[in-house]
Amino acid sequence: MTERQRKFREQYKAAPPVLHRSGAHDRHHARVPHRVLPVARADQFVNTIRRHHTAHHNMGIMMKYNMNLTFPIADWFLGTSDLRRGLIGHLFNGYSEKHVKEELKPIIAKFLNDHSRVTLDGPQLTPQEESVMVGGNAAGRRAMAR
Repeated sequence: MTERQRKFREQYKAAPPVLHRSGAHDRHHARVPHRVLPVARADQFVNTIRRHHTAHHNMGIMMKYNMNLTFPIADWFLGTSDLRRGLIGHLFNGYSEKHVKEELKPIIAKFLNDHSRVTLDGPQLTPQEESVMVGGNAAGRRAMAR
């Protein structure tokens, strides 16, 4: 193998994961007309990925939850999902918001349309919101309920 071939091989061996992620990201944002691809609109797994990705874009939880955009199973495994479900329920959740962690719902609602408290370092959270984000302890949940 020549030096040029070796450099080319090294340079492009990372391309497949990047292209896959980029293509999957584009598909999540694309609107799929029902008449063109009815199966994709009805597929619970595809809808799970779309909901997971949409939730990822919520500025309130973006820095801590739903970080794996292509395969939400990694977030379930690492405990960084915004859902409180088992593996099978997590994979086939679809668009349902029913199982979103209760302690995250107020933060998600607050940052849904208001990005005024978001910086390059992430959202500016109150101490109660911060306690929910770092551990979700009982005191933090009680404070958020008030």
